[in-house]
Amino acid sequence: MILVTGSPGNIGTPLAQHLLRQGRKIRLMVRNPKKQDQVVADLQSHGAEIVQGDFADPKSLPHCFTGAESAFLLVPVAQETAEWKGNFVRIAEQNGVKRIVNLSVSGASSTTPIDLFRMHWEAEQTLESSGIAWTHLQPTDLARFNIRSILPTVEEQGAFYSSIGQGRVALVDEEDVAEVAAATLTENGHEGNKYVLTGPKAMSYPEIADALAKKLGKAVKYVDIDPAQAKKAMIAAGLPGWVADFINDLRELEKSGGASGPTGDIQRLLGRAPRSLEASIDAVFA
Repeated sequence: MILVTGSPGNIGTPLAQHLLRQGRKIRLMVRNPKKQDQVVADLQSHGAEIVQGDFADPKSLPHCFTGAESAFLLVPVAQETAEWKGNFVRIAEQNGVKRIVNLSVSGASSTTPIDLFRMHWEAEQTLESSGIAWTHLQPTDLARFNIRSILPTVEEQGAFYSSIGQGRVALVDEEDVAEVAAATLTENGHEGNKYVLTGPKAMSYPEIADALAKKLGKAVKYVDIDPAQAKKAMIAAGLPGWVADFINDLRELEKSGGASGPTGDIQRLLGRAPRSLEASIDAVFA
């Protein structure tokens, strides 16, 4: 039995789908099963078990691990990242879980200026110091998520905005991350490894604009704005201030060439090149 967290979600859902197609027994941990959406209902109809669990409530976790030998750990973007992951790892160890594949982030370290990345690094240390076999997946920025996030202004104004300047990043497709997660959960030989997952090519935002223009058949431009403008716009769109600060810090890191890729880990793990940005754009519009 494999316990999967993060579904519904950009990575947890395709991971669950991959595992079910392989005939694996999986259990999805969701915070409120009574409010599960259609995605979770579809996965359940294809054989996934559903169990209630809340990262913030350790008492809700033990029964999630009954009979589970492996687990995929993905928590929502939150200021409690290290705490929530720590709860999961501790309860997993107490209940005999043998393997955890942990979704971390490219750039996680003790010295990173980005608070959320440092929390992921702290969680990595917690997992590594447990008695559980571990694998860390460290993706760069997610391709489909970022494409969807800029589409509203692209469609309305033919433009999108950020503060990355001429920075470049090898956006990774969520399906590739999910396929790597499925492989590391079901194959031996990945224990004790960290994999940095990226797309095949580091691209600038003007190049992303060109790729969108080609797909849409109309002009699309990238407009660089300063971080203060970016934060104001993100808050106006409903994001909490700390999330806006995180995104600005991430763009600054990418602007300076940090945590941007590319690497060859997906090629080595899956035996094929990672999906291109153009393929991710096609998938968004499929």
